[in-house]
Amino acid sequence: MRQGVLTVEDVQHLHSLSRPLHYPDGIEPSQLFPLRRDVEGCNNDRLKELPGVQHIYQAMDSAGYDVYGLPISRENAQSLLDRMIATPIIPLKVGAQVMLIQNIEQGYLVNGSLGKVVEFLTIHSALARDIAIAEQANRPKRTLNPSFLSLPQDEVRPLTGHVFGRHEVWPLVRFETGRELLCAPLDFTIEGYIGNVEARRMQVPLILAWALSIHKSQGQTLTRVKVDLAHTFEKGQAYVAISRATCMEGLEIESFQPSKVMAHPRVVEWHRFWSDGGDGGALDDNDKLYRS
Repeated sequence: MRQGVLTVEDVQHLHSLSRPLHYPDGIEPSQLFPLRRDVEGCNNDRLKELPGVQHIYQAMDSAGYDVYGLPISRENAQSLLDRMIATPIIPLKVGAQVMLIQNIEQGYLVNGSLGKVVEFLTIHSALARDIAIAEQANRPKRTLNPSFLSLPQDEVRPLTGHVFGRHEVWPLVRFETGRELLCAPLDFTIEGYIGNVEARRMQVPLILAWALSIHKSQGQTLTRVKVDLAHTFEKGQAYVAISRATCMEGLEIESFQPSKVMAHPRVVEWHRFWSDGGDGGALDDNDKLYRS
């Protein structure tokens, strides 16, 4: 699929994946759509169907500094924040299907883990019940610090007056692994090449996940995924969507047509170049590592 070439057997196998998948824990496969409006429509409709109180979480956004120590403007900071997978506002209810968007516990609670909101609790209540609370993964700071720069790497300036209160309740999520996690807000940052924070968003590390956009799903691995190829329109889009799945058993494909599998000529040429070892010869160990 990456090269836009399918055999008859490939086509038959992909057609065979058009079957409904059901799971006893009630967590459905996330459905991937090429268009954001389809994603938002699906998630909003499913959230409205749920009974109960809706909790809305508004992010705390901040602007930082560029590599020369100059303040990032409000407009530029907002443009950077708009690219984040963490949303400025997320509405949640008990029963909402969500996806974790930060790595918390390797192998169990990672970026792409699916779950359902089962309750809303304060941090104090969670501690009293010995419930795990989301914690920021340790990410080492970059050590490149040119001598002409003296910039506090973590200094930021709030873009709004919104703050999180001590007594706010946060979503308790039960994930497909069976683990439960109180998803209190975490930091999402965009950093410059010396480690300076250009923009920061503090938000609940979740997104609604009955549906996802193919674009936003890039870089994630999903154990349960449903791909609708009816409206795919870009080269490589079908491959990107299907390759989010960790296994065939957790992959459901709708509206598959061989014509939807398109590869950009530059990608095909790149693959051919590296298949020849970059110089027309066999791959050496460095080439294999690069391709992986």
